[in-house]
This record gives sequence, C-alpha cells and structure tokens, in this order.
Amino acid sequence: MFGWAPQLLFWPFRLPRRRPIASAAVLLLIAAVMVVVGTHLWARHEFQQAEKSLDDDDPTDAYNHLSFCLTVWPWSVETHFLAARIARNTGAYPLAEAQLNECRRLQHGPSAQTQLETLLLRAQRGDVEKVEDGLMYAAENDKTHEREILETLARGHMMLMRFLPAVGFLDRCLAQYPDDVRALDWHGWIMEKLQQQEAAVKDYNRALELSPGRTEVRIRLALLYLSNNDPVLAEPHLEILEKTHPERLEVQAGLAQARFLQGRTDEAKVLLDRILAATPDSPMALLYRGKLELQANPPRITEAEKYFRRVLKGDPNSPEALNGLHDCLRNQPGREKEAAAVLQKRDEVRAKSLRIQTLLAGEAERPSAKADAAYELGKMNEEMGHGDLALYWLRTAEKRDANHKPTHALLADILEKNGHEEEAAQERRLAGP
Repeated sequence: MFGWAPQLLFWPFRLPRRRPIASAAVLLLIAAVMVVVGTHLWARHEFQQAEKSLDDDDPTDAYNHLSFCLTVWPWSVETHFLAARIARNTGAYPLAEAQLNECRRLQHGPSAQTQLETLLLRAQRGDVEKVEDGLMYAAENDKTHEREILETLARGHMMLMRFLPAVGFLDRCLAQYPDDVRALDWHGWIMEKLQQQEAAVKDYNRALELSPGRTEVRIRLALLYLSNNDPVLAEPHLEILEKTHPERLEVQAGLAQARFLQGRTDEAKVLLDRILAATPDSPMALLYRGKLELQANPPRITEAEKYFRRVLKGDPNSPEALNGLHDCLRNQPGREKEAAAVLQKRDEVRAKSLRIQTLLAGEAERPSAKADAAYELGKMNEEMGHGDLALYWLRTAEKRDANHKPTHALLADILEKNGHEEEAAQERRLAGP
C-alpha cells in the first residue's frame, strides 16, 4: 500500500548520482534561500533586541544590535528611524539627523513620524522652550507618543540644569505612567540634586523593583545610603554591584566606605589604596584614607593631615575634610590658631549647606515667583564652588525678575571669570551702576 514511501525517502540520495549538476544547483539554491531567510530572521531578532535595549535605557547596546539590521535592510525606513531614535538618546545628534534625512529620502518626503522625531531632537539639543508648545499639543492629541514626549521635554530641561521644569514634566509623566522606570530614575536624580533625599530613595527603590538591572540607579542609591552613614541599607546593593560590576571605581569606593563605617578598617584600606592607585585624586578615597590614619593606634596625624589637605585642594569647602583637618591641627601643640581658623571655615560651610537645604526644600514644595530665593541659592552655590548649580539658580532668578540687579551683577562676575566677556558685559549693563 505504501510502496512509494521508501522511494520518496531515498530520492534525495539517488538524485546526485543520476543528475549531479542539477542536484548541485538545487542544493545551492536551497542553501541560498536558507541563508537569506536565516539572515532576515536574525535581523528581525536583532531589531527587537534593539527596541528592548532602548526601552531599558541602554542605547549603546541598542545600536550594537541595530547595526546588523542596517546592513541587511538599508532600504528600511523603520530601521533608519529606530537608528535616529537611538542616536538621539546617545547624544549623537549629527548621526540622528543623518538617519532622519535617510528616512525622508526613502519615503520621498517627511512624515508625521519624522516630524515628531525632529522636534524631539531639537528639544533634547537645547531648543526645548521653542518646541515645547508643539510637543505638548502632540502629546495631548496622540497618547501613543505622550510618554516619550514628556520624557524628552524633561531631559531637555535637565541638560540645561532646569530642575523645576523637568520635575513638572516627570511628575506629569509618572501620574500617567507610574511604572515608567526612566522617569523614576530621572526624578530621583533631580530630587537628589535638590537634596530631597527621602524622595530620591523612594524613586530609586521603585525603579529597581521594576528594573533590577539598572546599574547607575543602584550605585546612586547605595552611595546615597552611605552619605547618611547607613551601611546596613547600602550593603545588599553593594553585594549585587560587586558581583556584576567589580571593575567600577564607584562600586569599589562604596565598598570601601561601607567597610570603614562597619569598622572593617583593614579591608577598607586595601580598597582605598586600590582606588588611589587608579585615581590618585579621588576625593572620597583621600578623605577616608585620612580618617583611617586618624583612627590608627597611635593616630598618624601628619599622614592624615596630608590626605585632608589633598581633598581641600580640589574642594576647599568639603565639610568632612575641614573637620578632619581641624582634628589633626588641634592635636598638634602650637597650631591652635590654624585649628580655630579651620573650625570657623567648617562652621560657615555647614551653615551655608543648611541654608541651601532649607531653600531647596521650599523651592521643591512651592517655587517662589520672586527672584530672592533663587538669587540666594545662586550666590551660595557659587561660594561653595558649585558653578553649574550657581548658574542654574541665577538664570532662574533672572527669569523670575528681569530687573533684579544683584542677579545681573553676580552673573556678570561669574561669566567674566569664565571668559565669557560679551555675555558678562551685557549682564553688567543690566545690573546698572
């Protein structure tokens, strides 16, 4: 009944003997089809991985996956468009523009998709105020892009150190998408900058619940716990980081700080010396090496003083280094005046830090419409050596009151010091006599 079955089964083995040339051609054709199909299937897999990596906020990995797709599908608008989004997220703006131009060429003109991406690109490059209204209109009328628009507007303001507008967009994003890991990450970063540590810890913990692989978030959270002298809460995160990223200096620094706070001084010393061998000017490593020298039995005061002075050379307003230097000086006969001067400087720095924290808490809860608080924050940040934050708050004061003369005067001084003479002259004119 099934006599034909053996013949069919052995037909491929008989054919090469009867028709060798035709058989070879058929086999080559089959192989070529399989290669083509396999290549396209793999490209589709790589495309999906690129989308996933971009969504996980790892644009470098996303581009590594997509590069194969660009080779296989050079005619694909969808592939070039994803390449443009990835380039924008990595900050490779000329490449993003080039990919968008290729999309327009392939589809013979702009589309709604490329026009929106162009606006997002402009927002991220710093033209956020010029395109904000258009993007918000798009977000309100097309919910499919709302999340990305709100994130990009927040990112544009963050790049210009405009924290309060960025927080507004992130709050709106999280109200609609409470599990948006990227928004939680950035919101926590801004809260940390505004010294709202409890809010930052809450954001970071939620982000890690949703996406445990976020290394930068985990590092920031561990260091935040350590800044509050809490190695117990930092320890689980440091253990994970030690397994996944032992080569990161921030991880080594966190481990060293935790070991010091736990009283494991020998382990801390090994880690700190390793960090200083790689980065001799690491403020954290220098600070804790100084603390270790002070804790030695007997204390090695001269060595500790050297470490603290190296920290203060880079940051004259480090309260911990000033405190350590004071401890060194007050224990050396004949250096009482030096110790008193350092103590006075430390108290001034602490008072300014407390005042900054108070003002920031007020700005975070209810931003003032007047320039005074923003000007004071700018002035104190400049005195503390935080140049970027000083400029941010002074520009904020300038927006709140274009006629606030102290703001213009201080901006002129800062700009002139940084070599921006034309801008300084303009601010000087606005400051008046």
